[in-house]
Amino acid sequence: MKTKISTIKAISTFARGEVIETAYALLRGVLMHYDEKKKIISLHYYLDREPTQIDYQIANQTMHNIIAWAMQYFKLPPFEKIEVQCLYDFIPFHELNTMDRVVYASEIVTEEAIIASTRIALWGVIYPAIRQIAIKYDPKEKLILLRYYLDRPPREIDYEEASSVMAEIISNFDVSNFQTVKEECIYSTAPQNKLDPLDGILYARREYDLEDVS
Repeated sequence: MKTKISTIKAISTFARGEVIETAYALLRGVLMHYDEKKKIISLHYYLDREPTQIDYQIANQTMHNIIAWAMQYFKLPPFEKIEVQCLYDFIPFHELNTMDRVVYASEIVTEEAIIASTRIALWGVIYPAIRQIAIKYDPKEKLILLRYYLDRPPREIDYEEASSVMAEIISNFDVSNFQTVKEECIYSTAPQNKLDPLDGILYARREYDLEDVS
């Protein structure tokens, strides 16, 4: 399972770079789905107008580059299903089907989009010392804060992990939306319901036995 998640993250990171290189004003965002077991990969380009042949040419070339890189780097077998779609949709980007990955998003950041992006970024990187993870986003101050609550004093590796997650979160958006980016790692033995949830809890470790639940 660890290898699968690592593959998804690596491919989405490469895909993000490919999309950013060819991003244009009418592109709202790009979502990706990858299923290693079923050998399926999908790329959805969302636009603020009806798609044209040029949009499909750009999207297909991006998919070609992603597949070529993935097969070379991971020695993957040929994909059984490759899907590229260019779609016109005016609903808020965070309400769209997020598939596996938000590869690119050009719109103004919302709290919902931040939370969705964070949940995806946390896949496969939760470790036993983490009790709870909370996030805060202030659009007026352009501040984003990711906080880890730990069951031991924080170490350098905790800050490195939090920084890596934060980097993946903000990479989904225009960096001009953020002026202050902070990661905090806090040691606390307080009950989870006493920990500050900030704007939202992204993860909470189970700290009770099922026998205690009536």
